[in-house]
Amino acid sequence: MILLDTTTKSLQVLLNGAVTTTELPIVASYADVSQSTFAVSAISETDTQTNGVTAVSAVAAPAASVSRKIAFLSIYNADTVAAIVTVRLNNNATLRILCRLTLGIGSTLIYADGMGFRVINNVGELLTALVRTAATVTYPLGGSKEIGRLSASYTPVPSAQRVTIDGTLIAALGVSVRARLEMRTTDALTSVTMRVQNLTTLAIAGTSATSTATDTAYNGVNQQQAVALTIAAGSNVYELQIIGGNADTDVLGNGYLEVYVP
Repeated sequence: MILLDTTTKSLQVLLNGAVTTTELPIVASYADVSQSTFAVSAISETDTQTNGVTAVSAVAAPAASVSRKIAFLSIYNADTVAAIVTVRLNNNATLRILCRLTLGIGSTLIYADGMGFRVINNVGELLTALVRTAATVTYPLGGSKEIGRLSASYTPVPSAQRVTIDGTLIAALGVSVRARLEMRTTDALTSVTMRVQNLTTLAIAGTSATSTATDTAYNGVNQQQAVALTIAAGSNVYELQIIGGNADTDVLGNGYLEVYVP
């Protein structure tokens, strides 16, 4: 809950710099509650837009003896570049930051009472917040230890799970991304290699070293690898792919992504 309970408290929004083409629209809704009777006196909506580095009031201060309960706030990035957005409480010129993040093009920062702040990207996906701690967040990429591929060109691993990553958010949080991979070939005369491809830009995010090991326990040379990935700015889709030294021998592989503090 965000509560404005004096005539000197307001909710403000500002950007880290000037926009390139378009200011960001802001919409908020709130309820006014009497501090003496606790009755709701008004339910209102307000809308405005950012003004670059100058703070604007997304929700103004309430009248005397009224508490203003903010139920909803949305800030949509209508500009042509990502924007660093700050939402703050202004308590009689004492400023308290509630949220600051990099908002991708076409993404929306939302606050909802009972849920807190969330981001929906430009394809409607609810992004998971990545907190900069010592913890590691993992995302499965698919693959199998039993089902192989017969291919001398890169192909998706079995049951490949595509992962969408907001590279702008990754950079803002100061975290890194790597792929943890396992691979083997069924014939030591044939090699196996894996890579993570950015399907949005068609760039290769990272490629493993080649392995010719056949150990089913995956303890052979280069059968277990950690591959640092290059994550592009904005929202991009990534896929784990595998290739064999020829198209006649099964090669197997699986993996997952790790988001971690370097």
